[in-house]
Amino acid sequence: MNQSPNGVESAEAGVRTPRVLLVDDDAGDQYLVQRALANDPRRADLLVIDDGDAALDYLLHRIGPQPSPPRPDLVLLDLNLPGSDGFSILSAVRAEARLESMPVIVISTSSRDEDIAHSYRLGCNAYVVKPESAASFIQVIHAVSQYWLGVDPTDRA
Repeated sequence: MNQSPNGVESAEAGVRTPRVLLVDDDAGDQYLVQRALANDPRRADLLVIDDGDAALDYLLHRIGPQPSPPRPDLVLLDLNLPGSDGFSILSAVRAEARLESMPVIVISTSSRDEDIAHSYRLGCNAYVVKPESAASFIQVIHAVSQYWLGVDPTDRA
């Protein structure tokens, strides 16, 4: 688990730094997401979790008596993970009242119609097939983050 500093209030009008959770076990994809978000003017805090069970522990706060971790403003979710898969994570998130309105974008190498349809049935907000080129991957992640982080989080909390 890699974590950047927690979102803190900015000096500018109390604007909070957006929080993005990436659940993906591929180090190359993690790096590309970090690069894409580094180009975002909002400078989102990125938390990377590379295991499905650890992601569920974090999101459902099954970590112990500590205070609940901050809710991400955006989740980028791979389907193929060690531990629980992306479908299980998506299903659990949508069943949790505190998280049901949190945007979850599935980002997968799978372009199978069954995987796409199943992801939407479970409540993903969008499904993106990972582009093969690094430049295209960065562009897609940048566009996704621009769109979903541009939505006021208080409108969906």
